[in-house]
Amino acid sequence: METDQEINSINNGEPRQEGEIPQELLRKYIMYAREKCKPKLYQIDQDKVARLFADMRKESLATGAFPITIRHLEAIIRIAESFCKMRLSDYCTVQDVDRAIAVTVESFVGAQKVSCKKALARAFAKYTLPNSNSQRNNGARRGPGGGRATAVMA
Repeated sequence: METDQEINSINNGEPRQEGEIPQELLRKYIMYAREKCKPKLYQIDQDKVARLFADMRKESLATGAFPITIRHLEAIIRIAESFCKMRLSDYCTVQDVDRAIAVTVESFVGAQKVSCKKALARAFAKYTLPNSNSQRNNGARRGPGGGRATAVMA
């Protein structure tokens, strides 16, 4: 068992808070994930990613926003693999791909000109809003502005 002195030295002299992971354990976890986890995209929803790319390409050209590129699609795959590695899993689930799409879409919309953001955010809301499977406990999640976010049924 670690002594308080060892714990304080790991956390730069600060006492560890409840639920906090010691830095050394986190470092070992990350190293293990990098070396041992090589996730495969068995269950990727290729149709959803293709529709996303087509929708984003069409909307970005229609609104005068920065165009989406193949790099955005590659980023979705890399992010999905990263979510797998965080779980130490050998394959990507639909949830990993959905989370990666949400991260990419929000990043893409956030990087646009102010005049395009609102239209793009509306057009891509179906890719970023949580579905009923990902909500926990009471099923409520706060959306922008503090109100309850609505679920999109897939």
